[in-house]
Amino acid sequence: YIENPTAITGLTYTGESQNLANPGTTTGGTVIYSLDNDIYSSEVPQALYVGEYTVYYKIDRDANYNGTEAEHFTVNINPVDKTELIEAIVLAKVYLDEIFPTYPNIGYELSWSIDYAEYVKENDNKTAADVEEAKQSVIDALNLAHARIVDYLIDIIGSVRYNDKCLTDIENAEAAYNELEENQKPLVEHIDNLTSARALYEKLDTVAKAISAIGEVTYDEECLERLENAKDVFNTLSKDEQNIIPTLFNELNSDEDIYEALKLIEELGETKYNKEFLNALENARHTFNALDMEEQKAIYNYQNLLDAEKEYNHVDNLVNLVNDIPSELEYVGPREDNLERARKAYEALSNEEKALVPTLTYETLIEKEEEYEELKVEHERKEIEDREAGVAIAIEGASGIPTTVAIDINKAKSNDVDFKDNIDCQTIQETMTPNETISSFCEIKMYEEVEGKPVEVSLKDIDENITATITLDVPDDVDHSKMKIVLLDEDNNITEVEYTFDASTRIATINTKKLGTFAIVSIEDKNVPETNGLPLAIVGVVGVTILIGGVAWFAIFKKNKIG
Repeated sequence: YIENPTAITGLTYTGESQNLANPGTTTGGTVIYSLDNDIYSSEVPQALYVGEYTVYYKIDRDANYNGTEAEHFTVNINPVDKTELIEAIVLAKVYLDEIFPTYPNIGYELSWSIDYAEYVKENDNKTAADVEEAKQSVIDALNLAHARIVDYLIDIIGSVRYNDKCLTDIENAEAAYNELEENQKPLVEHIDNLTSARALYEKLDTVAKAISAIGEVTYDEECLERLENAKDVFNTLSKDEQNIIPTLFNELNSDEDIYEALKLIEELGETKYNKEFLNALENARHTFNALDMEEQKAIYNYQNLLDAEKEYNHVDNLVNLVNDIPSELEYVGPREDNLERARKAYEALSNEEKALVPTLTYETLIEKEEEYEELKVEHERKEIEDREAGVAIAIEGASGIPTTVAIDINKAKSNDVDFKDNIDCQTIQETMTPNETISSFCEIKMYEEVEGKPVEVSLKDIDENITATITLDVPDDVDHSKMKIVLLDEDNNITEVEYTFDASTRIATINTKKLGTFAIVSIEDKNVPETNGLPLAIVGVVGVTILIGGVAWFAIFKKNKIG
């Protein structure tokens, strides 16, 4: 006995797999199914997606039954009906085309819902719930777009003003709201703003009509009655509402503003330098600036405001300049810009303004000036100049020059009376060849008082990190291309030193870690005589060794400058 399987009809997409056939039965063998006529199973075939499916079936043989050949039939899973969705999309598109040029932002929001609904419409594999949701979504978006446009028109009203534009904006919003369907009106979020705007405008209109009814002011009972009535009606408005009316309010408000400015300036009194006075000053200035040009002409005490601002700003400028002075001062030259500006600002103050300067500010200025003066003195101890003699020495290093050390400078030229009598000059000259002549020399030596006596010390004795920069004026009659500079140092060694030469200033610059006597040697083109085979440099060393004590004491008693 065989009962063949049959197709299930009327299937629609549900989002879940569905049986495609009513199962068949047989008394021999087994009914088996396939969707590709290749792989068979005893399970009834199922499908998920919309489409046409071919179901193959046959009876599989067994020990008592030979089986049958495969037969087939077709089964359709149909998409959900989307008629209502399509209708909703059409309505939404028509409205979108209508509003988009004027309200593009609202149109974009509606178009997103339309796009989603179109996607659901074009996709067969959507459930009835999906289709219903998409339809309702586009309907909701359509209704919301209507309401959003009304909200937009209400927002355009803004703060109520008594003019034709505000009235037109209110009427446009009311007309748009009245055109909404009943189910769309609850979606308008700002309806209360529209209601209150209309009520306020009607209130202002009543006041305006009462003021207009005054007409030409005359001195009689009828005009007084009309004036009193207008005032009574005007006073029914709140302060904010009164500010809206561009009639009596402007005149009254102008007088109030003028009075407030006069009052604030008069109450300033004598200038003070404190936060309270600054607040009062700024308040008076702000109030005055808020007046129009005609109103400002009525402020007869305006000069008082200008004088107070001038005095306060002068003092405030000084305070700021003092505050700008670095907490840790560094020596930057004869003048420190911040200190200089602050001092000049203080001196520029009138006596009345100086009396306003906070005590702490002035004390800080004095302290900083004294602190910088100490830095200046310290710097000057490290930089000694004898420009009259053509010598400058700057000593910089780890510790600088201790206050217990003095620097002596003595410079001589070849035409000085005692030039040849100088023992250092003689010592250096003895090491030279006949074609070398000392044109000028400079003794730069450092002394420290020990038990009441001056004792020569070297740079290294002070700090081995110290370096001296020395500049010497080169005499005009010395040819730089035929010149050298030698040093008789603290240890009585004579060495040639390196230097740089500035032809425009004729200044030679030396960087050295040793002090002593520096000699500018001029070299002439002469025949150099023999010295019995001994270089003059060796003879000079012997002379230095012999005269070491004399060098020290000459330096003490013959120097013309002590730094």
